[in-house]
Amino acid sequence: HEFIIRDLVRETAKGGDSWQEVRGIGFLRDGRVVINEAYPFIRDLDAIPIPDRTLLPKEVEYYNPIVKRIPATTALTSRGCPAKCTYCCAPTFYGTRYRYRSPESVLEELELLQELGYREVFYRDEVFTLKRERVMQICKGILERKIDMTWICSSRTDSVDKPMLELMGEAGCHMIRF
Repeated sequence: HEFIIRDLVRETAKGGDSWQEVRGIGFLRDGRVVINEAYPFIRDLDAIPIPDRTLLPKEVEYYNPIVKRIPATTALTSRGCPAKCTYCCAPTFYGTRYRYRSPESVLEELELLQELGYREVFYRDEVFTLKRERVMQICKGILERKIDMTWICSSRTDSVDKPMLELMGEAGCHMIRF
């Protein structure tokens, strides 16, 4: 994850072999595979900076057939899922403890994306709707700030209700993957 790369860059910049102690990496030492201790999951997702999309190549246009409005981008507002569905790799990759960005952080990113000219966001969260009050705050914030952005998210059928779905639709959600 992001902090592994940060720590690896910091240790590499020091010179020497200290980079070999960074948690979460694997490498070859004298022809043998070395796998370091796992890096703990990031608890405070607001600590991760919003990706700088201005660094993306200008000539490449992101495309996805389910996106309605171009240009579009992807974003992540949460990690983890408490469900342990046998067909899903999310618990292994992201853990079973649900962690999420604050509504303010999500809205700040949406405003920045709108300034950059994006018109749609495909949220890559495993379960965007797991915290009802958070979803409601995000949707109300989109409407209050007049953010003109459509979006897609993923959910579970047991984590939505009619008022939430109606507000999500008003706030620009045009597709939910269950």
